[in-house]
Amino acid sequence: MADKKIKIIFIIRICLWITALVATIYWISYSVRLHMNGIFDPAEFAYYFRPVFYTCLIIAFAAVGLSFALYAYSKKIKAGAGSKTEEVWDLYDCDGNRTGETFVRQPGNYLKIPEGRYHMVVDILVLHEDGTYLLTKRSEGKDVYPGYWEASAGGSAVAGEEPLDAAKRELFEETGLKPDSMELVNVLFKDTSRSLFYSYLARVSCDKDSIVLQDGETTDYKWVDKAGLLAYVDSDEAIVSHNQRFEKHIKTLRQD
Repeated sequence: MADKKIKIIFIIRICLWITALVATIYWISYSVRLHMNGIFDPAEFAYYFRPVFYTCLIIAFAAVGLSFALYAYSKKIKAGAGSKTEEVWDLYDCDGNRTGETFVRQPGNYLKIPEGRYHMVVDILVLHEDGTYLLTKRSEGKDVYPGYWEASAGGSAVAGEEPLDAAKRELFEETGLKPDSMELVNVLFKDTSRSLFYSYLARVSCDKDSIVLQDGETTDYKWVDKAGLLAYVDSDEAIVSHNQRFEKHIKTLRQD
């Protein structure tokens, strides 16, 4: 996972800086010890001090240099996290029909979709046969809502995909799950993101520990019961737009 790699690199960088600091402290303390032992003659002092000093200097510079190199590498990992391979989307009109136009997706460029045109996005709320729901945590590298918990898997349909096919693909890519059934619970247009949302409720009977997280998309998961899902929906940590797309199902849960 990208986030895990970044954390490991951060820990390694801290260790490298500590190494550089220890090396610096060592040659300073060694110099003090030489004077305390009565070595003041410049030639004699240099004879004992130089090997230690240069060794510590090399260690310190190497540690700092490697730390900066790892920092640059972690930035590349973070920049790449959350962005999929370049995709081509079909565009739709306000009636949900393909227009025959396509759009090449790049990170953050969805607002360049022409006004009155939309790309298809699928959302999947996962319900286990034991009555619990799947929550996943978004990667810190995502364009929107980085690090947030969400009550859905999903993403954009690629050119030529039908909504149900796209939903099954996204669910498998992000969780490793294959649903027992898929129920369409909402279709919604959103002008601000030029999106046409198809929202599904996926019922599964899988081993609950079998979730496979997708690198760059999600970093953690948990199963919550109905009360836990409603508590999440009502919290400040919820993604409001996701809740709106599953509003009908959520309303049903509140009435049960």
